[in-house]
Amino acid sequence: MRRPVRPRDSSEPSLDSFLDVVTNLVGILIILIMVISITAQEAVTDAKAAPAPSPASPSMPIESVIEPEEETGSLEEALALKAELDQITHQRTAVRAELEQKFEDRNKLQFVLTAANTAIDQRREELGATQQDDFNRNRELLAEKAKLNEVYTTLESLENFQPESVVLKHYPTPMAKTVFGREEHFRLLNGKIAFVPLNSLVEQLKTDAEHNAMQLRETDSVTRTVGPISGFYCRYTLNRNAYTVDTKMGAARREVVELDHFVLVPVSEQLGEPFEQAMKPNSDFMQRLAACDPQRTTITLWAYPDSFEEFRQLKLMLVERGFATAGRPLPADYPIGGSPQGSRSSAE
Repeated sequence: MRRPVRPRDSSEPSLDSFLDVVTNLVGILIILIMVISITAQEAVTDAKAAPAPSPASPSMPIESVIEPEEETGSLEEALALKAELDQITHQRTAVRAELEQKFEDRNKLQFVLTAANTAIDQRREELGATQQDDFNRNRELLAEKAKLNEVYTTLESLENFQPESVVLKHYPTPMAKTVFGREEHFRLLNGKIAFVPLNSLVEQLKTDAEHNAMQLRETDSVTRTVGPISGFYCRYTLNRNAYTVDTKMGAARREVVELDHFVLVPVSEQLGEPFEQAMKPNSDFMQRLAACDPQRTTITLWAYPDSFEEFRQLKLMLVERGFATAGRPLPADYPIGGSPQGSRSSAE
């Protein structure tokens, strides 16, 4: 018998559907092949149209560009920096460890000190009044002993200390008095000592003034010069002055001749002996000094600023020899002189 034919369901997939799927896949593959072919063809066309690149020099490896010396130097610098960094790191670690150790020691010491003070306070509270006084006295005694030991240590250091010796120069206390007796004059200038014949020049001045006073009948002032003596001139000025005097007959006018002033003019600024030479026994200064009586003669020293040190030394020597001395300091370039309005020397 023939098997009956089952009726076909329209919902089941048929062979036609499978063929449609295969056809669609083949179509997609063909489209992809065409797109790839067109893209490859355009790339070939662009490559042919572009200019040929110049032959590039063969690239050298990086290692060949760097010179051996530079490579070695960079390596050494890197190693040095690494070593320095390691050293700094090590030092930092050591310092940090030391600080931590000191901080720990400080905490321990603070703890011990606090514990000791606490124990002392507790012990003091446990003691009676009398025992507390004894305890406090013993504590003060220990503190005083510590101070005493410190004093002994200071004394020992002072005994071993040798201070630098300082020489103090002693000068006699001056007792000034006006000079009325014999007076000899010396000048200190440029570190030299020169005899000043002031007494002899004044005598010549008096004699010359008497002889020339008549010149003032025709003029009110006259200036003259006498000398030289021992290298000095004396230039003086006389004035004619009029005074009114009361008399029994009334006011009377009187004219007199008076000395206005005088100055000594040296023939040279280099007069005298150097100070060191003048201190020798056979010098002119020492010979003139030997001719003077210390009890009756005053030595007057006219000193300029550049010879103040010699003045101090000379004054000390004269005092040791028993001479009364008078100092006449003068400004630089100021001459030795005098006038009726001046003052006498004051000896010490």
